[in-house]
Amino acid sequence: MNSVDYFIAGLGNPGEKYENTYHNLGFQALDALSKKYDRSNWRLIKKFHIKVKRVKAKKQNLELLKPIEFMNKSGQTLTKYFNYFYPYLEAIQKKIIVIHDDSDIKQGQIQIVKAAGSAGHKGVFDIQEKLGTKNFIRLRIGIRAPDNLDKSTNLVLKRITSEKKLRMVLAKTPAIIETIITQGITSAQNQFH
Repeated sequence: MNSVDYFIAGLGNPGEKYENTYHNLGFQALDALSKKYDRSNWRLIKKFHIKVKRVKAKKQNLELLKPIEFMNKSGQTLTKYFNYFYPYLEAIQKKIIVIHDDSDIKQGQIQIVKAAGSAGHKGVFDIQEKLGTKNFIRLRIGIRAPDNLDKSTNLVLKRITSEKKLRMVLAKTPAIIETIITQGITSAQNQFH
């Protein structure tokens, strides 16, 4: 098996109830990557409550990861997975990219950050706490409507209907990830912020 150049984790909640909600944008972003690079089925590893897929992008081996525990247990799931398959966390933490929704950012906007605080996102907080590091890249996808300051659970669990700006961001996900892995985070920030 080829070594992994980057681990791309998309955050969401499992089950039909949460499909196509704002909180599942991380899953949807991974689906956009999967659609471009490899349409085969995801491999479910029940022991770790995670779906995994290997793809190749720009000559880089990517491992796509969907933790299928609830959002606030994302770190628990990823840590168990990494500890089992990649026990040298310090060697891989800089290769981890986490994609998630963010109610602090307006719809249609993204922010690419590294080694930043969780900004109150429970999934990100759990990852940072369980992995014991903030030293990974995050792709934050804005979900807040310009006229809406609501950052409550009601917002993140709302169904996405026809928000064109979000669809456009999801369509750009492969290009954003390709830029990060080939040109670096600063170049990606300059091109996509």
